Amino acid sequence: MSGTAPQRLTLAHGESVAYAVRRSARARRMRLYYRPGEGLTLVLPTRVSAKRGQQFVEQSRDWVAAQHARFGAEVRRVERERDTLPGELNLPALNERWTIRYRRTAASTVRAVGGADGEVVVSGAIDDVAACHAALRRWLLRHAEAAMRPALDALSRKTGLVFSTLKIRTQRARWGSCNSRGAISLNGKLLFVSPPQLDYVLAHELVHTREMNHSARFWARLEAIVPNARRLDRSLRRGWAMVPGWV
Repeated sequence: MSGTAPQRLTLAHGESVAYAVRRSARARRMRLYYRPGEGLTLVLPTRVSAKRGQQFVEQSRDWVAAQHARFGAEVRRVERERDTLPGELNLPALNERWTIRYRRTAASTVRAVGGADGEVVVSGAIDDVAACHAALRRWLLRHAEAAMRPALDALSRKTGLVFSTLKIRTQRARWGSCNSRGAISLNGKLLFVSPPQLDYVLAHELVHTREMNHSARFWARLEAIVPNARRLDRSLRRGWAMVPGWV
């Protein structure tokens, strides 16, 4: 899926809302979605013109206004966080809170290193906010790997559900995925949800090693491991609001 430059839609009261346009070869129809961590996005099939996409957004103005009223404050929070350096890092999934300290050095790059004292030191060219954020994201992925891999291994042994490989990365729209070869991908942003929500996602993806769908049989297998699976699944829709804007 490829993206284009952000566009803007003017609402009835004069306020304008930015939206991203993403071209997708897999999409069969146009669709709009609004997420607190991303704002408004138009998914456009490759065969549909940009003009037709713009018309679709304009025809959806009332829906966009309702979503903006609901999530606008959260989107503005995310935008502010993208322009500032965080002073701490709260990771509910691991019951951890880290202090972030910045140290300017002569290095032209930036790196982040966590210590046993609960402090992450970001050092180097720290005037570059984007580079600091990138260094913190790299640290976050390493930390997620160190926590999630043993947890997934333990749950795999407990349930007898075997996966082939695991990758930890940051994703915009999914907490996790599992393909037909049993390769699991988990979102590093899961460190910002609650421990039960993290455990649920691990179980969800492991069950996909047996059931590559969301059929009744899938849910029966999952609920045998996580009895309140459906409630946790619904609660994760609000989980994105817990993720800092710079991640």
